[in-house]
Amino acid sequence: MRKRCAGPAGGREPKAATPACATPPARGKLVFAGQCLACHTADGYRSMKRLMKGRDAASIGNVVAMLHDQEKESPYRSFMPPLAGTKEEVAALVGYLDSLANPAAATPANTSLAAAE
Repeated sequence: MRKRCAGPAGGREPKAATPACATPPARGKLVFAGQCLACHTADGYRSMKRLMKGRDAASIGNVVAMLHDQEKESPYRSFMPPLAGTKEEVAALVGYLDSLANPAAATPANTSLAAAE
């Protein structure tokens, strides 16, 4: 039997069905699915693994922050939609992208929400 947690509007959702219920790595994957998957894949078409290769978690965080903030001078503004989400969801996405780019370095420390604060 799957664990359940409170979902949107207090409803009962399967655990990890919403970003608020998921563990940090699963939360990042859910955010990726909702925010990025329309144009990018993890390891295929417009692969985030390839695009993030060679970047550390701080560098990935800078790219994600730029997409989230959508400043007027951002070079991505003309072809990337703004990244929506809470600070925790953005941090989880950074952890997930870091785990794609640096699988050997993926540890609970760099995929937790505490590491991004």
